[in-house]
Amino acid sequence: MDRNGITRILPHREPVLLVDRLTGISFEEEAIAGSRFISPADPVFAGHFPDFPVYPGTLEVEMIGQLGLCLHYFLKAGAFEIPPKSSRFRCGPTRITRRVLTWSRSCRDGKSRSWRKKLDHDEFLATMSGR
Repeated sequence: MDRNGITRILPHREPVLLVDRLTGISFEEEAIAGSRFISPADPVFAGHFPDFPVYPGTLEVEMIGQLGLCLHYFLKAGAFEIPPKSSRFRCGPTRITRRVLTWSRSCRDGKSRSWRKKLDHDEFLATMSGR
């Protein structure tokens, strides 16, 4: 699924929409996969860090959160499709309670990154973990 489909689900828009494609979903595992091309022209590299550009880990965490919202939408719908008269997903506040990612390599400009996201949830709390 491309960005046109994603924008029918998520309320996020440029420059905060950080998922380009949804590349797979497993209803059995309650997991989703997606990707984003990180352009060398992305303005974040001007300040993070000018002499050694690295894509901020906090934005990668946001990408995982956006994948989690997409996964929640499809799990609730029971299908990997968006009905013609669907409405965007509404979400509330998010809190990160512990370190959720460890980076073994830096993400530099001009690279494409992929993430896989699993959702553990009950009626009141959703926990997202990504890799």
